[in-house]
Amino acid sequence: MAFVSVQIDLEDILLQEQNFENQKQAIREGLIIRGYLNGRLSMGKVAEMLGLGYEEAANWLAHQGIDTWREMSPEMEKITKDNARKLAHRLNLKFPE
Repeated sequence: MAFVSVQIDLEDILLQEQNFENQKQAIREGLIIRGYLNGRLSMGKVAEMLGLGYEEAANWLAHQGIDTWREMSPEMEKITKDNARKLAHRLNLKFPE
């Protein structure tokens, strides 16, 4: 993992009542959220970067007001359903229609 140092100019109002470590953490979390929203970070990567489990990361994002439900395209939904149906057939399980 590479680390980069960044200098950021912030308005005074953003600096009030916050120490440097809090500001650094807030910026890091903001970049993680942005990466997730842009599709550059998976939920698993978000969890790893935050030192959380998958569900904890999903809950953390939800607590930040980020919708973690990503709808599938109709084509992807069909592929997923077909794969589940094939697996159920191989395992001699009944697949709900």
